[in-house]
Amino acid sequence: MANVTLQPLIDFDVRAVNDLSEVGPIDFYRQEQAQGVGALYAVMNNNRRVGSVLIRREILSNGEKQCVVVAGKVRSESAILDPGMREIERRAKANGCTSIRLHTDRIGLIRNLLKRNPDAETVVEWDL
Repeated sequence: MANVTLQPLIDFDVRAVNDLSEVGPIDFYRQEQAQGVGALYAVMNNNRRVGSVLIRREILSNGEKQCVVVAGKVRSESAILDPGMREIERRAKANGCTSIRLHTDRIGLIRNLLKRNPDAETVVEWDL
């Protein structure tokens, strides 16, 4: 059974660099973390590291706080999706957030998140 936790990282280690380089601009992620805008975590499953995630909190125009999953890479994702999202939700609520936003182009992840959250909004964006 999965027991997913997020372990705070003070700085990017080799694993975080490798994980997040696969999903986007690592220099941007480093800057987010260095400026204190984003919080970097090791994703742990039963005390074994399975990935990395960068999360930040934003204040929306209505004053509510939103947890934003900026970037993440997790091995064996399907096995830990539910417990991993519950851990992110727990942390978001503890930090006063009322919603979560996650950017992805992975259709399987979108499908699984919509199963968990049928009222979630899906946005598709592309460059012209």
